[in-house]
Amino acid sequence: MAPFERDTFSAVDYVNRLFPTTDSLTGLDGTIAALRRRIGALDAEILAAVRSHPPGAQRTHEGVAAVEGAIRDMTEHIAGVRTRAEAAQKSVQSICSGIRRLDLAKRHLTSSITVLRRLGMLVGAVDRLEGVASTRQYGEAARLMSAATDLMAHFEPYVAVPRVAEVSARFERLRESMRQRATQEFHDLLPSGSAGAGAEGGVAPAAAGVLSEACQVINAIGGGARDDLVAQVCSRETTAFSAIFATTGPTGKLEKVEGRLSFVRKAVTGRPDVWEIFPREWRVQELLAMTLCKLVRAQLAEILDAAAPQGLDVTALLQGLQKTIEFEEGMQARFGSSEGGGGREAAGTDALGQVKAKWERVREERRRERASLEAGGAGDDEGEEREAGAGGVEFNFRGAISGVFEKHMGSYVELEERALREAVDKLLLEETWQMVGGASGPSVLQSSTQVFMHIKRSLKRGSSLSRGAALLLLYQAFQRGLVAYAGKLAARLPRTASGQPAAKAAAGDKSWHVPLSEHEELVVVLIVNTAGYCHDTCQGLAESVAKLLEDEDLRAGVDPSGEQDEFHALKSRALQALVLGVDTRLEQHLHAMSRVAWSSVDMVGDASAHVAGIQKELAAAAPRLGRLLDATHFGYFCDKLVASLVPRYQEYLYRCQRVSDAGAQQLLLDSQVVRATLLELPTLGGHAASPSFGRYVAREMGRVEAFIKVVLSPPEALVDTFAELLPGASATDFRRVLEVKSLSRQEQQQLVEAYEKQSGTAVPLAQQPQASAATGFAARMRLASGPATAPRTSESETTQPVGFMSKLVGHRRTGSTGAALASKDGTPQRGSKATENLRRFFANAGQLSFRAGQSEQGPGPAGGSGAGTCPAQL
Repeated sequence: MAPFERDTFSAVDYVNRLFPTTDSLTGLDGTIAALRRRIGALDAEILAAVRSHPPGAQRTHEGVAAVEGAIRDMTEHIAGVRTRAEAAQKSVQSICSGIRRLDLAKRHLTSSITVLRRLGMLVGAVDRLEGVASTRQYGEAARLMSAATDLMAHFEPYVAVPRVAEVSARFERLRESMRQRATQEFHDLLPSGSAGAGAEGGVAPAAAGVLSEACQVINAIGGGARDDLVAQVCSRETTAFSAIFATTGPTGKLEKVEGRLSFVRKAVTGRPDVWEIFPREWRVQELLAMTLCKLVRAQLAEILDAAAPQGLDVTALLQGLQKTIEFEEGMQARFGSSEGGGGREAAGTDALGQVKAKWERVREERRRERASLEAGGAGDDEGEEREAGAGGVEFNFRGAISGVFEKHMGSYVELEERALREAVDKLLLEETWQMVGGASGPSVLQSSTQVFMHIKRSLKRGSSLSRGAALLLLYQAFQRGLVAYAGKLAARLPRTASGQPAAKAAAGDKSWHVPLSEHEELVVVLIVNTAGYCHDTCQGLAESVAKLLEDEDLRAGVDPSGEQDEFHALKSRALQALVLGVDTRLEQHLHAMSRVAWSSVDMVGDASAHVAGIQKELAAAAPRLGRLLDATHFGYFCDKLVASLVPRYQEYLYRCQRVSDAGAQQLLLDSQVVRATLLELPTLGGHAASPSFGRYVAREMGRVEAFIKVVLSPPEALVDTFAELLPGASATDFRRVLEVKSLSRQEQQQLVEAYEKQSGTAVPLAQQPQASAATGFAARMRLASGPATAPRTSESETTQPVGFMSKLVGHRRTGSTGAALASKDGTPQRGSKATENLRRFFANAGQLSFRAGQSEQGPGPAGGSGAGTCPAQL
């Protein structure tokens, strides 16, 4: 294929192939001429090809013309089809229009026939109803009334028609007449309320039949007829009740509650033959019971309000409330819903209104749904309709009467609170302050469990009397009692030497001392465990009360945080007392450190005597307290002990004066032993040590060790080492280093000038150490993130007048010597002046020997890993 025929032809590439170099351009003219000849030849070929195909073009034109003709024929055919379709559609529409007119005429005719038929049925029913109205045939009248009522519903759109209006007026007059006659029958034949409440008045069978049929008439009349009749029956009973019981006089006393309840009980349940007259779906007994309950509630409210200013008799109040609750439970079991409602407030006091609304709603639905009704069967379904109208109402008698006692329960709550406080005082007087069941684990005071048992019994009594505001008041009384209990336990905690309930341990000050015997320590531990138990149990108590309360707003008032805060504070104070007790025993050993003549120490030996004393005290206290406290409380104790011990250890370290290099080595060894002992505190107590506790101890003791390493540095490197190891320290801290390190006045002055020149800060004059100095220094000191191994140099480096071990004591195993040579991020600083000086210093520090007869390893912490050990000799 020629290059020009390819799809990928590139003119630039083609030209570059023809003329690859500058020298090849000499043939440019010849190439152009050849290309022009090639173009001419191609034009000739194209022209010849075009001239050779004229017959094909003619055939193409003929084919196109044939297609166009076919298209025209098809268009004409489609137009004809459309015309015929439109004609057919018009014909169908004409036929359908006639059918619609016929269908509409049929519907109108059917509707007219139905209306006329119903009108005839209505007129017949009204005529027959007029005939039986005066004969006391209430059963037949009820059937006709029901049928006529349903038929009248279909004529509501035609009330403007004279004939319909006439029949409607006749029917309404009959309804009113029948309602009055049926009501009068109840007035004449039903026994009076006084008879019903007293001597078991009954109804004759014949009268019962008449009244039962009269109820059917009332049902058929609908509207408010039934409500009026039920209200009349209830009014007869309430009138009889009011005639016997009043809010003043002999019956106007709280002691007469049982008499009122007895009247209601007899009125509602004492005449079964009377209540069988009424249809069950009317629920006359329930409505009467609720009406009488409302009346009793109103009278009791007036009696209680009148007696409240003079003070209510708590005994009579509780007896009346208990009787009322028992009565309500009986009514609820007999008449209430199966679900019970559970409320103490009268949720069913508006039951009459519920019945009426339900009845009217169902009656309207039935009227709309019924399309047609035959006169003969109209009354057969009426009972089902009426039953559906009244059966859906639920009655809740709980709280119908007893709710009135809620706002007067303050006296009862005060009585329960007084009983709780007396129980707390008595239980604390009888408290043995001993472990229950041996010392095998965390134990609480017996009084705490007894206090909550008392609260449980009181809550059971209170919840049986009220589930409303009074129960919330009772819970608040429990809260006050628990706070008082926490206060009495706090008063049992030991006080400091100055008589204060709490204090902060400080070096050289004895006012915070809390000397604890083993028994007193046990008492404090019991208080710690008891405070934790009470704190957790308060949450359960609050949840139980919240479940008992029935009002959501009242549940929101159940908050145990107040008493929980009290017990949490009590627990913190008790644990702090334990810490102060251990600190008090450690104080003598810390004070002994400042009395050692560190300037005369020329050899490094085992841990110092004061450190051994610290180890002994902690080794004795940790297992004892760890066995009695749980892991959380013991962990808190260890944290607080470290936070209290390390600053005082640091303060007593500042009081050491003119410490020799060997003395500084000994102090460093002692600090490492103390660190290891503190790290083992959780293990000694029988609990697992958390990583955070290990980091905390390492950080706190690391500050102490960093200070000692600065003291160990040679004078010419001291300023740089101070800046490297104590980046957050101040000029006052630099003065402390000078006071601890054994330096002449001239050396101190030179170092002060060097520090002031480097930092631009004046160094204060020497002063006596203060008890609180450790706190400020500890807050300012921030060490490097981790130790690094100190680089070693040859022994040909410059030596110091007084040497010491080539590696600091214990660093052979711990690898912490090089902290002095590490920057803030833990990387060695090899190029600084301080680093070079320290290299020479540590490389030639092997001229001291240990005391004769020293063992291969130092004692280290009890049971430890040997972090405080060192070789017997260099």
